[in-house]
Amino acid sequence: MHTPHAFKHEKVAIITGPSRGIGAAIGKRLATDGFAVVMNYASRASDAQTVVRAI
Repeated sequence: MHTPHAFKHEKVAIITGPSRGIGAAIGKRLATDGFAVVMNYASRASDAQTVVRAI
């Protein structure tokens, strides 16, 4: 039986602290490697949006 997926990606990564540094680098790399990336941040919203646009 085939179950349709809500996402086209089969690999999903949840990144906390993605605004800069290691979190941003990991998010970008995982996106490049084919992951759907979910980013959670508490501050630095504009920095996080910059990373999202880069992905």
